Amino acid sequence: MGVLALYSVVAGLGGAVIIGPVLNALPGSILGLWGVGALLVFGAGLFTMALECLFGIVGIGLAVLVFVVLGNPSAGGVFPPPMLPPFWRAIGPWLPNGAATTVTRSIAYFHGDRITGPLLVLAVWAVVGMLVALVFTKLRPGGDSAEQAPLM
Repeated sequence: MGVLALYSVVAGLGGAVIIGPVLNALPGSILGLWGVGALLVFGAGLFTMALECLFGIVGIGLAVLVFVVLGNPSAGGVFPPPMLPPFWRAIGPWLPNGAATTVTRSIAYFHGDRITGPLLVLAVWAVVGMLVALVFTKLRPGGDSAEQAPLM
């Protein structure tokens, strides 16, 4: 989880720099965009880790289903939520993709107004992922062992 946290910070910074100064695609605070990017990567990574702890390799496929198949069309990036079909409009704000899109849009165009709800959504995905991963890692046979199996 520590490596994921470090990766999230670097990925968030990279994304903020690319969409900000490099491409000039979005106005707004580089720090704000960095933070939302890092939180999105961290939450999605932790939730994917949790699904893998629960379901093994199938968990990665479930994460793709949640974040790509359901999350991308419902995020409202290209089309604002009122223009989305009812199903996508209903699930979009509750998935990390939609919450991050809302926060990013608010940072870029509305001075960061009304971001508390979407930031809480991102935080909940991260916390739930972390708790599930920690609990099921501890419950797995050998999970409480101080010794780790050799990598080779």
